[in-house]
Amino acid sequence: MVPDEPKLAVRAFRGFWPLAGLLCGVLLTLVAWSMSRQVERTRIRDLQRDQARSLAMQLEFRMKSLEEVLRGSAGYLGRGSLPSRGEFRDYVEGLELPTLHPGAQGLGFAEWIAPGDLEAHTRRMRREGFPDYRVEPGGALAPGQDGCSAIIYLEPMDARNRRAFGKDMSADQVQRAAMLRARDQGVPLMSGPVTLYQETATDVQVGTLFYAPVYDRRLPRDTVAQRRVAFRGWTYLPFRMGDLVRGTLAQERVSADVALVDGPAQGGGPLLFESVPDFARGGPALERSFPVGGRVWTLQVRSNASFFAGAGSRGHWEILVAGLALSLGFATVLFLGQGAAHRAHRMALSMAEELRMTGARFGTLFEKAPVGMAIVNSVTGGFVAVNPRLGQILGYTPGELLERTFQDLTHSDHVAADLASLGDVISGKVEEFAKEKRYLHSDGHVVWGRLRVVRLPLDLGGVPHHLALVEDITGHMRALENLRESEARFRNLVENAVDPIFLFDPEGRILLANLEASRLTGYSREELANLRVQDLSPDMPMDAYAGIWNALAFGESRRFEGRTRRKDGTSFPVEVRIGLLAPGEPRQILSMVRDLSAVDQAAQSELRARKAESLVLMAGGIAHDFNNVFQAIQSNLEIAGFMTKGNVDLALILDQARAALGRAVTLSRKMLDFSGRGIVRLEPMELEDLLDRVPLKPGLMLERDFHAVPPILGDPGKLEQVVTAMLDNALEAGASRVRLRLRTHAGAGAGTHQGVWPLPQFHAPGTVCLEVQDDGPGVAPDKLHLICDPFYTTREPGRGLGLAAAVGILKAHRAGFHVQNGEGEGLVLRMYFRTA
Repeated sequence: MVPDEPKLAVRAFRGFWPLAGLLCGVLLTLVAWSMSRQVERTRIRDLQRDQARSLAMQLEFRMKSLEEVLRGSAGYLGRGSLPSRGEFRDYVEGLELPTLHPGAQGLGFAEWIAPGDLEAHTRRMRREGFPDYRVEPGGALAPGQDGCSAIIYLEPMDARNRRAFGKDMSADQVQRAAMLRARDQGVPLMSGPVTLYQETATDVQVGTLFYAPVYDRRLPRDTVAQRRVAFRGWTYLPFRMGDLVRGTLAQERVSADVALVDGPAQGGGPLLFESVPDFARGGPALERSFPVGGRVWTLQVRSNASFFAGAGSRGHWEILVAGLALSLGFATVLFLGQGAAHRAHRMALSMAEELRMTGARFGTLFEKAPVGMAIVNSVTGGFVAVNPRLGQILGYTPGELLERTFQDLTHSDHVAADLASLGDVISGKVEEFAKEKRYLHSDGHVVWGRLRVVRLPLDLGGVPHHLALVEDITGHMRALENLRESEARFRNLVENAVDPIFLFDPEGRILLANLEASRLTGYSREELANLRVQDLSPDMPMDAYAGIWNALAFGESRRFEGRTRRKDGTSFPVEVRIGLLAPGEPRQILSMVRDLSAVDQAAQSELRARKAESLVLMAGGIAHDFNNVFQAIQSNLEIAGFMTKGNVDLALILDQARAALGRAVTLSRKMLDFSGRGIVRLEPMELEDLLDRVPLKPGLMLERDFHAVPPILGDPGKLEQVVTAMLDNALEAGASRVRLRLRTHAGAGAGTHQGVWPLPQFHAPGTVCLEVQDDGPGVAPDKLHLICDPFYTTREPGRGLGLAAAVGILKAHRAGFHVQNGEGEGLVLRMYFRTA
């Protein structure tokens, strides 16, 4: 009998079912295991990077705050004479160093002792209550040719810190290098690793010292030579690096092993601290470099067992084992079920259905997955199956989640977008999508998750379903928010900085410039965005820029002086401080520019003031003596007039003598006004009424722009003389039109960065400003500072004493006075008066 060929084919095909079931189960298991392992690795790497970044940022912020402590201490010690020991102790106690800055051993001051002053210094210290005091070498070097140092203040003065009292820190090679650089550069600098004088025989740690130079603030310190003259010593913070790092990273260091190196990443350098012995032998670590006081520190971070315990178990291996076991068991059932044809057929149908359901609900294999997983009804949004991790993320049990929809757990801002993306998946436009979104935890707080949605290939009950994978990224988003806040604070700091700030790339292209930079250079911020740094400093050779870039690449900062060009082509002296915005390979470079024009003007003004001081005293004395002589002459002329009545010729001569005497008296009074010793009677007065009484000058047209201003304290007659002198000055300079402008000003110095101040500027609320502007040719910029000098004139005829006397009158009124060339033409004279 010939076998039925179709039945034989069916039987033969059924023989392959166990193998097919095994292969299908193994394939699905491997796919799920691979996905889970990749997700786990990505999550762990992100957490490790966040951990290393957080630790490095905490240490960097701690050092920046300590730098501010040093700057404040340098300012405190640079005022007048040095404080007493009690005052310094109170100052340091107010800083609360042990509480706010654990790891700092204290705050000290090392006085600079010039050659020949050592004996006087020793006698002074012994008179202060230290009879056995003497300066002891703090190292193997001999005292420098220009002097030595001695630690005279160090608080708190405990047993450990007493060991450093009287030590000459400049005798140590590492410390001397940092100290002298800080003195000459005028910025806080960190030393290399040393052994502190405070160390004992036990628990010896690597130490460093943070120095800030202290200058006499009454002296100029714009150049290295000036800084050395004004130099007093160093205020400094000594650190035991183990105490510093442990105190800064007290909590976070539990889940990581760290090491701190003095040097850039991958560049080697002395070891400052390691949390475990032989850290370098423990395998690869993440590195984060950051600048500290002119040096670069690198924090090496390696996650330890505590980190991985907190990060969650690696459930992908459990998925692999469970999936393979289930696949093998399923194949065994198929194999054992082929004993009877009827039973085999029924079991085959059942297993086929079970296999189909297993493929659709394979998420149950992810019970211990490190990410949240769920099978979701794509139409209703209800959960069909969830794993425990999703419940942990959202604060629910798996049973509670099955009673909710994903819309219930999604922040309202994301629901509409999620439904739109899910619609694209259901319609077949896309097979999957991924996004970052906010979920609502059971206690109400927001949880950030990274969602990945994949449409399942099989519909359950004719309804489309999808697989959702949710990774908790709340910590990551919080770190990003902190970075955004830090960037916002940085931008706010840049925008409100009193100095111009530029941010540019290694090619010199300007990426960011603040308002002060725009104001100083005359370019709009849009124009600056199309320029390079080289366009603003064309006189600097290109090889100088190359040297700066190379230095920055090694983590160094630079400070130099040069000139910057404005949009109108004029240039002015500047001091530039330049460094990397972030450590490592130069990507963004931060430059802070200080306009030295005011410094130069202040120096020139001080020099002129010193030169004029003797002239002022002489003028006042001569004028006073002349007045006594003039009174005698006047009396004799009056007597002679009575005696020569009837003599016409002699009377004419006497009249000419009286006229010459009047001119001499007027000139003498101007000399008194110039010296500031003229008689001024202050009373409340309205400036507008005074200006209305000023007589017109032939050939000079007056324009008035008056705003309501409060009364001032002034002498009407003297101030009328001031305004008249300014009008005469404009007429003599060739002007045909003068504008008088009267207004209230918030601060006398605002908006007057150019020009000169013959009288010191002042700031007072409600300051009244009187401005006199003419349309004459103005004054050459290099001669502007001479305009108020006595007998200086740009035109003939002219005595050059009018403005000088006006300045003396304004000085007696305690007024401010500013002179500058107008933006178009002419000269602008501004007087600032205090209100009554």
